[in-house]
Amino acid sequence: MQNIIIIGNGAAANSAAETFYKIGSKDKVVMLSREREPFYSPCALPDYLSGYIKREKLYIKKHTVYPEQQVRLLQGVEVHEVDYPGGRVRTSQGDMSFDRLILATGSRPVMPEIPGSRLTGNFVLKTIGDVEYIMRHNPKHAVIVGSGNIGLETAVALAARKCRVCLVEKEQHIMPRVFGPAVSAHIQRIAEENGIQVMTGEEVVGVQGGERVQGVETGTGVLPAVDTVIWAVGMKPDTRLAREAGAALGDLGGIAVNAYMQTALQAVYACGDCVQTFDLLCGEPILSLLWPSARQQGKIAALNNMGYDVPYEGALNYITGEIFGTSYISIGNNVPDTRPGSSIVQQGGPDWHWCYHIWEEKIVGFEAIGVQQGLSAMMNLIRKRMTIDRYQAILHDPCLRNQAIGLLPAQRYLDHYPGQVKG
Repeated sequence: MQNIIIIGNGAAANSAAETFYKIGSKDKVVMLSREREPFYSPCALPDYLSGYIKREKLYIKKHTVYPEQQVRLLQGVEVHEVDYPGGRVRTSQGDMSFDRLILATGSRPVMPEIPGSRLTGNFVLKTIGDVEYIMRHNPKHAVIVGSGNIGLETAVALAARKCRVCLVEKEQHIMPRVFGPAVSAHIQRIAEENGIQVMTGEEVVGVQGGERVQGVETGTGVLPAVDTVIWAVGMKPDTRLAREAGAALGDLGGIAVNAYMQTALQAVYACGDCVQTFDLLCGEPILSLLWPSARQQGKIAALNNMGYDVPYEGALNYITGEIFGTSYISIGNNVPDTRPGSSIVQQGGPDWHWCYHIWEEKIVGFEAIGVQQGLSAMMNLIRKRMTIDRYQAILHDPCLRNQAIGLLPAQRYLDHYPGQVKG
């Protein structure tokens, strides 16, 4: 029996622990968690902030589940150092030895160092504690800096609390990393129709106030009478332990791992928000700080930790949500592409829009708002990396058509691809 230590208690860490249990590992598994909460969903934090759900609905696991899955969970533990040569981790509760180690240290919110960003009334949103700090502060007029998924959902949550909200984005449209201008325009319209002020092409350069937030400075003026600033400008992989232990980091700042989630240190694996992996579609390095990626990476790390030979297929970006009852989705790579061989196919109306991005005759991204049909089929088509011509050939060959059955709901979108015979 060997000692396996998992540092972390998020999606990747719990996926790894559950995998050890499912494959019948007899090793001793210890999970070290900085927080004192059992496993919960950070994706649901805006719903808790809005009052839509109660605190207990955040939890994915109860404390009792850990021992049932043969995991010893130690909470409120700060890990100070990984002594790799000595096979020990130094923690706030003493030293612990390991034979194999999984780093699932997650990410930390970025807080820009600008004037006033440390005044009372500045917040980030990453943990249950962050949400409850904001609740106790009781915002009346908030500025949300950054319009990614976290920023947008936080703006909606505060609006539900009858807080005056302004969403500030330095790029020319909101959610710029996952949506093009057309879908983004629909999201912005819905936000504004529901009382959220949206400012694009603006950058926050300072926060005004004595001891507390009183206003926000942008590149073009001042937003007065603001009592709260919530920073949603991104997350940074938490790599300190890995770096200090001697593990290599990638060019994008995450822990460098191979296709088996192994670091440069033998018997040390890493997974989740803290790692740099590669994009499923193009093979380029990527930081995929998303729940589905973390779950899959945790599983792969555990399997290979136990001697299996299972490579990670790569990260496929996937975001879904809704704004005031209208759903939106982004799959793959939807940043406008100017490379030769790139094109866009799109359709839209007053309350809906969809768009897919093509490179070298393969669909590499799909984005939509206000549509529900065929979304899983589009994801599968993207994941298969099949050219549209190949898909259509299979579809119209009676001997091969069964291979395309699960992709048929995507035909409603492919019918608009130039030169294709409608299914």
